[in-house]
Amino acid sequence: MNWKSKDYLYYKIMQFSHENKIGVNTNLEKLCREKSWYLIPYPEDKFQTFMSISKDGFTIKDGNNFFIMYNPELRNKCYERYRFTIAHEIGHIYLYHHIYVDNYILMHSSDKKGIWEQQADIFAQNLLLPIKYKKFYKTNSQKVIKNTFCVSAEMINTRMGKMYHDELFTRKLITKIRNGTLN
Repeated sequence: MNWKSKDYLYYKIMQFSHENKIGVNTNLEKLCREKSWYLIPYPEDKFQTFMSISKDGFTIKDGNNFFIMYNPELRNKCYERYRFTIAHEIGHIYLYHHIYVDNYILMHSSDKKGIWEQQADIFAQNLLLPIKYKKFYKTNSQKVIKNTFCVSAEMINTRMGKMYHDELFTRKLITKIRNGTLN
């Protein structure tokens, strides 16, 4: 499967969700510990340098190890954004972006619309607000969803706007898997 394809993206999302029993308000820090992916706040002595790379976070691959570097101010001041950042970086790791895209490009590209960034965003949206809770989202207020899933109002709005799209691609993928036509 081509790593840039929708089939690849949604297959990996389904695989990750199933393997890791993704549910309501998944503990991302615990998940990272279980995978031996290291969460490291930007060190004070390199804070400005790291902020020039990303105001939120980025991942470094060193051998078989992944280090998710993050802005500690997010964790303390905007926990929902911190969760999105970690989920986004998990997306980069699980989608093998560090193999398919050069580390320098991943860390320094100003192209936030690159396929790897789009995929990591979609992965994060599906990790934080899984499709299987669609009925819950439709029958509850934004405040209830925000508190239940520990996500921002912006995340909820973005997710609801893309829910149909994600559901459509997931259904198409399941059909291809059942019919044996997934390449």
